[in-house]
Amino acid sequence: YFQDKADITDKLVLVGALRADKTTIDFTCLDGSCVKDNTSSSNTTSGSGGIVYSLNEKTSVYASYAQSYFPNSAERFDANGEP
Repeated sequence: YFQDKADITDKLVLVGALRADKTTIDFTCLDGSCVKDNTSSSNTTSGSGGIVYSLNEKTSVYASYAQSYFPNSAERFDANGEP
């Protein structure tokens, strides 16, 4: 995870972040209806960014954007072991 901010002016700040995720899930079929045991892997990089503008010493406004990551899990495989 990496996050940084840049003070552009006394009133304007930019913020940003990057995150790298790697998920590996090994599972064994226990109910007998799966074709085989399986392994699921996923890699992703997600980020976020924003801008903060100070109207005065007590009030600021901001806007932000972010991405999320929903990793694979064994619970989301069907009865045949397929994603």
